[in-house]
Amino acid sequence: MLYTVMEQTTHEHRDPEAAAAEKLLLSARGKSVLIVEDNPDARSYFARALEFLGASVDFAENGREAITKALYNNYDVILMDIAMPVCDGIQATQELRREGYEGWIVAVTAYPFPEGEATCFDLGFDDYLTKPVDKVQLLQAIAFHPQPRHRKFPPLH
Repeated sequence: MLYTVMEQTTHEHRDPEAAAAEKLLLSARGKSVLIVEDNPDARSYFARALEFLGASVDFAENGREAITKALYNNYDVILMDIAMPVCDGIQATQELRREGYEGWIVAVTAYPFPEGEATCFDLGFDDYLTKPVDKVQLLQAIAFHPQPRHRKFPPLH
């Protein structure tokens, strides 16, 4: 009898966590994600993880390609590498914001921003991930963004 009560109590305490995890996983399903990354191994890692979660993925190898794709497609989230050839992630994000793009952009960087989130937001990003990115962080980055988007960005100079 005591075992049954303890088992039920333990089960009841796990339910909120299990429900939260399930909600998180379900919120990723069906998301459209643009992966902007010049490293083919990193692109592959992100693609495998996101496709496993049920997201659809598209790719850009540099910021210039990302700008074109973002302006002509409807992505739920853009994962934007910072250091890339041709046009880096900061330049690409600022150009997208100047063009009026209001979609969710997550910076992906090997080096944390010096002032953390404040710098990230000042540059036009909505969030950031520091490499190496684990699958839970990746899931949270694509699952937790407002729908529909209400945030307006000031013009960048």
